[in-house]
Amino acid sequence: MIVPLKNKNDSCYIDVALLSLFRSPCPLIRRSIIREQYDCIQDNVCGGSESRCHVEELQREIKRIAIDLSKGKKTNIDCLREKLVNCPKLNETERFDKVGMNDPSVFIEFLFSLFPCLKEAVEMQKRFQCPDCKEKVQLYTHVPPLKYLVTGPLENIHGTELSSLINEQKHDFSDVPFIIFDLTRVDDRGDFVDDVVVYPEKKLRLGKSLVWLTSIVVWLDFHYTCYTLIKNEWYHFDDTKKKAFIVGDYDDLLSCKRGGSPLTNAKWFVYQKKR
Repeated sequence: MIVPLKNKNDSCYIDVALLSLFRSPCPLIRRSIIREQYDCIQDNVCGGSESRCHVEELQREIKRIAIDLSKGKKTNIDCLREKLVNCPKLNETERFDKVGMNDPSVFIEFLFSLFPCLKEAVEMQKRFQCPDCKEKVQLYTHVPPLKYLVTGPLENIHGTELSSLINEQKHDFSDVPFIIFDLTRVDDRGDFVDDVVVYPEKKLRLGKSLVWLTSIVVWLDFHYTCYTLIKNEWYHFDDTKKKAFIVGDYDDLLSCKRGGSPLTNAKWFVYQKKR
């Protein structure tokens, strides 16, 4: 049975980020976090008086969760949540919502700081010895870039495709194995807008890369859930439910409104290269 993570103390912003990164079918960032060794730890990651030991414990917990989710195992992240409580930097800035809950992009930026060696290796490749291989193999080992899409008046983008919105931003893409596009759907007054349609294409050409849609994080009724592609079938994950909902294929995804529409409620669009 494919099950979501369990919500605890408004943790949905963490849960959808972990599922989007580690449960998807082309987990480049997951493989990097699991297989690489990190000796570098950025000072003052959490803020306050955290120790190097505390940061190392966070790294180990992230790796453990990544392994469990990659294998489709039911996993407990209570220990991670408890350790994150002692990270003021993660909790000091709220973005997008206004009712005491954080945003998945805030958590991703924190994850970047938690693994600084990955952050410094953006858009680079590194040769490493694969434990299961007889010879060295080439693998991307970088943290996925997070791109914020500046929309201006939201009514101007109604009915557009995501690629058109990306092209208007004039981002410079080279070889992109993994990318997250963040679309904040608030108007000039800071109110959420849920009637502007943006179509996420099944695949995008970014620079030299052809990337495929693997996750969409949506926001509905002050709650984050996500749609994730697993073995060519889309699932909806809601951490207040006991099991995931089978959505179906890409066309079924676009018409689904179970936890917020991928067209009008999407906050994150996650794209990856295929294996």
